[in-house]
Amino acid sequence: MMKYIKPDVLKSFFLTVLVLTLAFFLSNHSLFAQEYKIVAIVNDDIITNYDIEKFLLPMIEQYKKIYSEDVLDAKLKGLEENVLERLIEEKLILLEAKRINFEVGKKEVNEKFDKIVNKFPSREQFEISLERQGQTTKELKKQIREGIVIKKMVNYFVGSRVEISQTDIEEYYQDHLQDFILEEEYKVRHIFISKKGREPILLKQDVDNVKARIQKGDDFAELAKSFSNGPNAPLGGDLGFVKRGQFQAQLDEIITTLSINDTAGPVESDRGFHFLKLEAKKDVSIQPIEEVEPYVRNLLFKEAVKEKRNSWIEEVKLRSFIEIK
Repeated sequence: MMKYIKPDVLKSFFLTVLVLTLAFFLSNHSLFAQEYKIVAIVNDDIITNYDIEKFLLPMIEQYKKIYSEDVLDAKLKGLEENVLERLIEEKLILLEAKRINFEVGKKEVNEKFDKIVNKFPSREQFEISLERQGQTTKELKKQIREGIVIKKMVNYFVGSRVEISQTDIEEYYQDHLQDFILEEEYKVRHIFISKKGREPILLKQDVDNVKARIQKGDDFAELAKSFSNGPNAPLGGDLGFVKRGQFQAQLDEIITTLSINDTAGPVESDRGFHFLKLEAKKDVSIQPIEEVEPYVRNLLFKEAVKEKRNSWIEEVKLRSFIEIK
């Protein structure tokens, strides 16, 4: 299948020689089995199914842990086309960088390489991990260099030319107000008395004692510190502001019906007994634009970069030779 082809006579001649040479190499070189083949030609470079397999290798390892063999094959087939398209785009960007003599210094590559190495407990562990992925240090540094080149090229030809105005932000905010609705929130204190490992009689004594002292007016926070088995006991049972759905259904219903400073309990669950106190409540509201502006600006910037990047890639494709086998 042919795609995005724009050849000239010299390029066609060169590609013919390139393909014949590589075909001979791939079929005869001991490193490559016959299943290795050229899947795409991009200007004066190629992409093989080995490149796709190498790109997919980390994903394959993850997928193997999740899917059965039959499902795995189907999942990987769906990924291969996307990977090929991505590799073609990356190849185009790298060739475009070469065309304009754009380069990255060794120092920047080595710094990034060292950061990767330093994430491992030792250099030996790094080497083992590299070997498992079928890579060499030289190949990794090449990938790092290409990654930096691609990122900088996209930043220069795309990112630096995208501007998000205050008007853009305000329009998005008004059109998506429903996305910025804040649900009701409840500031709750919680005393939890666990059933685990407790004698029923002693458990009942503690529950009754806490209930009586709450009714008497003792400080709820101090009771939580003394009797609660919950993780927030040292904080006086303070759970901060919580939303509906963060508790078991039965506790949710109770919290939403309490008035400020009201208490409820004991409420029995499978794990134990719960006492609750509502200290404050935030009604449904809409986040002000000042709070969401950084989020909206970043969202719009990413969308604009994606759109502009696609346009730029299409322009590069128009002046390139691409053949998908």
